[in-house]
Parts: sequence; structure tokens; C-alpha cells
Amino acid sequence: RAVARAALNILQGNPPEKSFALAGRLPVPDTDERPAAAWLEEALAHRADLAASQSALAAQRSEIGRDKARLLPNVSLFAEGEDNTRSFAQYGDNYTAGIRITLDLFDPAYPARIRASEAKFRQLEQDEVALRDAIATSITQARAHLDAARRNLAVLDRAARDGREAVRLTRGLYRDGRKSIADLLAARSVQLDVESAREQALVEAEAASLRLVFLAGALDDTALDAAGRRLDPAPVSP
Repeated sequence: RAVARAALNILQGNPPEKSFALAGRLPVPDTDERPAAAWLEEALAHRADLAASQSALAAQRSEIGRDKARLLPNVSLFAEGEDNTRSFAQYGDNYTAGIRITLDLFDPAYPARIRASEAKFRQLEQDEVALRDAIATSITQARAHLDAARRNLAVLDRAARDGREAVRLTRGLYRDGRKSIADLLAARSVQLDVESAREQALVEAEAASLRLVFLAGALDDTALDAAGRRLDPAPVSP
């Protein structure tokens, strides 16, 4: 219960320990029923940390290409002409033209630099694979947690309806003199306990739903505002 309350406070930008009361009866949250694989696909397309990892990998690949290009031959064309004729009726034929190829064969730091760049590239590749695995694991766990929270909510929803019906029947029997006030109060107490558990289950289901959206990289102000409207928190004194 404390974890769910803290999660909702954090997602709404409030201190984790802030107290709030639930105003009225909460509806069952409208949860996206896509399977974990669909959520994972969205996460791989929208997660900012994965995009940053891929950008770093691409930048390092370009750096390796630039380092290796320094060892390629440098080709340049040159030409030179000279006119040394004795009269304007004659044409000189002194000229020079050619291709100059230079190759830096004596860069002692080149092999070590290439090895370092390639080692960094391999490390970035491993980091990206690890990040993808972590995202897949967290998405799978969050989807399972949401499913469990919704199953628990469905059970408590039925129990709350049964509790309200039990109170209604006990109240009628009390009026007929077939039940005591203690019986009515006991039924009412059970109903309130079940209703409280149901409201808490709704909070936990909402938090699980928001966590799944967050892990998919799709949590924005619209989703938070919608959750806030469903919960309609009213501040209370601690």
C-alpha cells in the first residue's frame, strides 16, 4: 500500500510521503491490453536511454572509420609548365605533370589508437545489448504485475458488491427484528474493510499501469493528467 501511494505521488510530482484521500468511488482504470511484446516494441522505439546508446554506438563507429581512413594513401595531382622559347613564333615544350601518392607508414600510435577505438565500440555494443535485455525484463515484469493487480481488483470488486448486498439484507432483517444492531454493525464493518481494500487495489492498478507506460517511454503530461483525474486526490492532514 505504501509503495503504491509513493509511486503515484512520484509520478504526479509530489513528495513520496504526501497523504491524499480518494474522493468518491474510483472507476476501473482504462488499461491498454496490449501484450508485453507490443509494449516492448514501443519501448525500443521510444526509450530515450536506448536512443542515446544507439547514438553513442554510431558515433564510435564513425570515429573508427575516420581513424582507419588516416592510413589510406593521400593522392594529389600536380602540374608545372615553363616557356623558354626565343621568339613568339615558337612554342616551348617544357612541362611537368604527375600524380603524387603519400602514405603515412610511421605513425607509432596508430595501432594502439585503433585497438582502443574498437574496444570502446565493443563495450558500447555490449552496453546496448544489456540495456535491451533490461528493458525487456522490466516490461515483462511490469505487464505481469499489472495483470496481477487487475485480477486482484476484479476479486475485490465482486467482494465489494457482495458486501453492499449483505449490508442491505442485514438492514432489512434488522428492521424486521430478526437481526441485532451488532449484526448490522458487523456487516457494515466488513463492507467498509472490503471497500477500502478495493480502493487501494484501484490505486495499485493505476500505479502499475503508469509504470508500464513509463517503461515504454510513453509517459507524458497527458497520461499523468488522465491518471490524476481518475484518482481525484484531495489533500488531507497527515
